[in-house]
Amino acid sequence: VSVRLFRTAEAAGAASLEGVRRLVELALSKDFGWLERDLRALQKFATSYTPLGPIEDLLDSALGLARRSVLPTDRLPSLKKALFDETVECSRARIPGLAQQVIDRVGVVLQLRQGIQQKVGVAAAAVAPVAAAPRQALKDFSQLSVLAPPVSRPGTPPAMSGSIQGELACLVPPRFLDGISFERLPHLARYLRALQVRVERSALNPTKDRERAMLLVPYLAALAKVRATRVLSAGMQGVAEEFRWMIEEYKVSLFAQEVGTAMPVSPKRLDALWEKLRLECC
Repeated sequence: VSVRLFRTAEAAGAASLEGVRRLVELALSKDFGWLERDLRALQKFATSYTPLGPIEDLLDSALGLARRSVLPTDRLPSLKKALFDETVECSRARIPGLAQQVIDRVGVVLQLRQGIQQKVGVAAAAVAPVAAAPRQALKDFSQLSVLAPPVSRPGTPPAMSGSIQGELACLVPPRFLDGISFERLPHLARYLRALQVRVERSALNPTKDRERAMLLVPYLAALAKVRATRVLSAGMQGVAEEFRWMIEEYKVSLFAQEVGTAMPVSPKRLDALWEKLRLECC
């Protein structure tokens, strides 16, 4: 047994929890082996995941997600065998059916991502610049109408396409399962549905879309500062996570109200969260 001293009770508790989680994982090694086998069914999404990386990355990150959802999240009140055994059994009880739930939720996310990617590609192609006509000497002004390039069809402006692509990349980056919880996955699908609505509406009214997007600018800038902060206290890490997802809920309220938010959201609530984070990030 190795005993370490920590400067704070918070640090000691965090280390103890990680140790218990590892011991539970070892106790459930056979169960996790079956879980890993069941998750191989994710290989059917190899084609839709290809733009993000090799299918092995999806399998590995999906197993990590499943492990995080099974293992304990709270430290034991005391390091007693009876409490540990109870924790192992509680974790084991979460495993049946988990693989299929992960597969189903990942499939929805990848399908929505692919649909948005296709919509953005079509919209961008609709306004793609045409090749310039070869230079010709004008004999008279009547030739101007003949040489003028055709007017682009209405659609999502290139700048808007770039913005949507950025939104999509933030929501579903490579190994996106590494940065999300099992409980958050259905919400990720909802954010993608809201983005899908935004793509469709921005094609009809790009000016209105830009106006609403401007309301996000200060919060996205604040989020960038949070992510640039190297070390956040344990308490502020939870606030930072809440801030990140509340921004996504705010996007839903701005661009696709019919999709619905999972919580009350407003600039006032975002400002309050940012005020908590600001002292550590600035």
